Amino acid sequence: MIVVERVKELNEDLDWAEFLRNQYNLFFDPKFLSYNDKFGKGICWHHLKFRDTRNNKLLALMTGCELNENGLKRFISCNGVSFGSFWWKRRSYVVDYIKAIPEFLNYMRENSFDKITLRSYPFLYDAMPCEENEYALLYKGFRILKVSITNIINLSEFEFRNIAEKKRAINRGAKKFEFFEYSSKDESTLFNDLFEILLKDRGAKNVKPTHTLDEIRYLKESVNDRIRIFYSTCEGLPVSVCYLFEITPDVILNFYLAIDTNENIDGASDFTLYKTIEWAKGNGFKYYDIGTSDIKGNLLEGLFSFKRRFLGFGYLRKVFEYNLT
Repeated sequence: MIVVERVKELNEDLDWAEFLRNQYNLFFDPKFLSYNDKFGKGICWHHLKFRDTRNNKLLALMTGCELNENGLKRFISCNGVSFGSFWWKRRSYVVDYIKAIPEFLNYMRENSFDKITLRSYPFLYDAMPCEENEYALLYKGFRILKVSITNIINLSEFEFRNIAEKKRAINRGAKKFEFFEYSSKDESTLFNDLFEILLKDRGAKNVKPTHTLDEIRYLKESVNDRIRIFYSTCEGLPVSVCYLFEITPDVILNFYLAIDTNENIDGASDFTLYKTIEWAKGNGFKYYDIGTSDIKGNLLEGLFSFKRRFLGFGYLRKVFEYNLT
């Protein structure tokens, strides 16, 4: 039997901490989630654990929050991070999922929820990548509300010789750019300067970064090396920056890649992206997620093509929904 338990004090929950010690996921880490409270995001948390009573072990974690919309109570997994849904125990499989999901639905009904929204991660993020989780959700009555497409590189197949269209740009870049990783020992102004590159890059596209300067600084200090900041310089000045989030021990997510719009130096983004991919492969990651290539349901063809040239193939991020009323 599977029982569903609410976690009220995430920082103090030993089961949650033990689960993450064995099977880490950045977006389930209390240290990462805490920035939402630190900066007053106003999220009403409702985190869950799924326990198998046969052995009293946790089968899954789920981050979650409550949202009231026009008199309806919605459970979302999860605001404050890119995705949530079930983070299943390694070696669990579709039979376990099909047993757990009805208990989850019963818990939602007992707690007067009207709707459920699960923002699921690409299946490659799973400890044992497969689509059994998505099958189980659909099998038990969830529907796909929307999808977006992200580009993910299988690092075991990534070789410089296989990116023919980018070789020349990267070789040129190696002659004029230098590549570095940001360290807390660097000059205090460098962190701000790198974020300013990101801010201007996004401003040129009429969008804002997901995080503010203070938020990204807080996150970096909270989770330390699970967020890596790389940058390239030209004649000693930073011209490109990349923020990598280590989601799991196998998956690295390129959350931000930006160039200095004032300098607009040709090849800076190609060079920086390539060097971070090279770094990820050299440090034992299996997958490099370059990030989504659509916005509001529209494919950004140029962006997708750019990532595809680095062998970033398209995988879906799905949002599942269930109506309880």
